[in-house]
Amino acid sequence: MARSKRTRSRSRSRIPVFPEVKGKVVERLEVSIIGGDCALGMLFQDRTYLAFEIEPVICITPDFSDRKTKNYKPLKRWRPITSD
Repeated sequence: MARSKRTRSRSRSRIPVFPEVKGKVVERLEVSIIGGDCALGMLFQDRTYLAFEIEPVICITPDFSDRKTKNYKPLKRWRPITSD
């Protein structure tokens, strides 16, 4: 008897979730590019910090949008930040 294949939504598995920061208020967002190292960090009002180390030769394009209606509505886009 053939086994049925399980399918998993690709979009769900590719979006990381950080439940530890749910509900926290961001005090400051930091982008650091020193030499070939690039990092993104969020300092929260309760003085906890979530950091992302990003591999070199990456281009980060900050984009701020409204998703209240579940439709993409761009509010502001900044210039790309590159590591080189």
